[in-house]
Amino acid sequence: MTLLSATNAISQPERRRAVHKLVREVVRAEDRAIEHVERELNRHRAGGPAIAMAALGAHIDAMRDRFTYVCDGYGISAGRSRVRGVMTSLKQFVVSPSDAMRAYEFALDDLAQSMEIVKGLRVLAKADGLFGIVRWCDDWLAARRTIVTGATAQLTWYAERCGRNNNDISGDY
Repeated sequence: MTLLSATNAISQPERRRAVHKLVREVVRAEDRAIEHVERELNRHRAGGPAIAMAALGAHIDAMRDRFTYVCDGYGISAGRSRVRGVMTSLKQFVVSPSDAMRAYEFALDDLAQSMEIVKGLRVLAKADGLFGIVRWCDDWLAARRTIVTGATAQLTWYAERCGRNNNDISGDY
């Protein structure tokens, strides 16, 4: 049984509730991504991690208004989340390069999770005929996959840099 056929077995009202929940999750995931962007840009003023995080921030800004517009057209609220994660806020106080690298890994994990959320939203939106949301998901996934691939490559660069500069925590990478 495929995910789409399983989705079709769910009643219309239940699918619509699931779409609403996934839209809220997308908004929260994008808010977490913005937190990661801000933290990593503060930590790395130049170099690969800053470039990767700046690309992520630009993508979030470019897609957020469109997402809100498309969802509003279907009567689905995609208002901005106002809750910020306590653990994410605490991660900005790391001091060692290995802790900074771990924070970057957490950012990548969150990005991978958000991709899974959007994939699920796409399946449910398609089953409900919400083709504007489907199109947004397709565009978002295509761009975000490229950004996450680049950010993952920068993690390797960052790990190598941390290995060579164990005592350099200035963030001027």
